[in-house]
Amino acid sequence: MADPHILLRRLAEMESGDAPIMTVYLDMRPQVGGENPGSRQGLTILKDRLREIEKSLPVRGPELDSFREDVQQIEQYLDRDFGSDAAGLALFACAEQDFF
Repeated sequence: MADPHILLRRLAEMESGDAPIMTVYLDMRPQVGGENPGSRQGLTILKDRLREIEKSLPVRGPELDSFREDVQQIEQYLDRDFGSDAAGLALFACAEQDFF
């Protein structure tokens, strides 16, 4: 894993250009009660929001391509590397600039 200070500096200096810089902040605490105890509401909200964003982008081009790559990286991270005991999540991604 890269030095977090270097990553934060790079993020602070980044300009998006044609592709968006995706920022994701989620409360990942499992739901205590309700219809789906133990579910993570943040994941549902994220998936819904990503669909909304994709619909708002041009049907072709670097902006959409970068967005789709970012979504793929986020999904892979959540499936493979995200710790189930974490209470929160902050992700930054821009495939066009090779940043995750």
